[in-house]
Amino acid sequence: MNATARLACCVLLSVLTAGCAGFDLADTEGKAVSEKLKQRNEEVTTALESKRAAAEFQAALARFSQGDAAGCEQDLTQLLRRNPGYRDARLLAVEVCLTDNRVGEALKHAQHAMEAHPDDPHVSYTMGLVLDAAGQEAGAAAYYQRAAELDPESELFTMAHLTVLEAAEQAPVGRVSNPSANSVLENPSPERRIENPSYDESASKGHATAESAGYATAAASESETPANRPENSGRNGPVDSGGPILAEPVQTSLQRANQELERGSPEAAAFFFREAIATSPNDPQIPISAGVAALRYNQPGVAVDLLLPARHRFVRCAEIYRVLGTAYYRLGDYQSSQVALRQALSLDKTSGLTYFLMGCTLAKLGQHDAAQDHLKQARTLNPRYGLRR
Repeated sequence: MNATARLACCVLLSVLTAGCAGFDLADTEGKAVSEKLKQRNEEVTTALESKRAAAEFQAALARFSQGDAAGCEQDLTQLLRRNPGYRDARLLAVEVCLTDNRVGEALKHAQHAMEAHPDDPHVSYTMGLVLDAAGQEAGAAAYYQRAAELDPESELFTMAHLTVLEAAEQAPVGRVSNPSANSVLENPSPERRIENPSYDESASKGHATAESAGYATAAASESETPANRPENSGRNGPVDSGGPILAEPVQTSLQRANQELERGSPEAAAFFFREAIATSPNDPQIPISAGVAALRYNQPGVAVDLLLPARHRFVRCAEIYRVLGTAYYRLGDYQSSQVALRQALSLDKTSGLTYFLMGCTLAKLGQHDAAQDHLKQARTLNPRYGLRR
């Protein structure tokens, strides 16, 4: 082959090789463009669905605010069918069900929310509300505690925890129960709902260590327990595992008071609570239960009004001072809370809850060393008060 022929072959091979490389490059670029378009379409679809879901949620919320619970629930059903993990929709569904006293359905929504958002403080708080509505104080306390741990700056979560703990330590007097809910919630402890319940055993992380010698001089005889105090005798009936059996007029007044609290009528509730107290004036458990119920419905002012007279009548009843201290805390009157809780501790040094409440109160007052000491003592008496702070 002469030189001219060889040159022609080389040129032809170069053209063919360049052509194949061009085809490969075009194919690669085509695939990249296709992937980008697919990703962009997915992003647009997700954004549109998010806007649609947000609009549907706002429409459902508006209906609920206007009193159209049925319409709200219908909107939520459609929304949750497409977006089962939509947190705010689940929480609103819980609220709708609780408003209609359908605790079992509320529980199902709360469980869905917990599965989708196990570390969300609002979801844990909502689960606590459901259990609280069912009369399951122990389970509610654990979920309120979990919420407070996840968001330790939230006053709502911390005080919800404190209030339900206070209720759990009282006999269930005059509380309107929900038997159907109790049958649904066979064992609503957080160990079954949360895979990592280590918060029950967490160390209290307060501000420093403490001095508690100031309270030692006011301590009463350790041999005197709440059950043996003279003011706790003379109840209206025998005591069983369900608490004191009250006379029917007292039961009626307490039930009506709870109903008024549920309706959002604290003045009417206070009237019926006072009626119950007047009917059985020698029973300290009645004002205690009245105060706890008022706190449960976020009426600390009502609790203070009911407990102040009882404080003078039952001067050696630690429980009255403890609930009164909680009510003052809820009102933001930390000085009065400290005074009441100090009196409670002077009467009963065995209550982990009282030490816990005092620790929270002292922290608010800036007495961080003393606060830490009381929080540690609370956990020593009962590990469940190891709320991280």
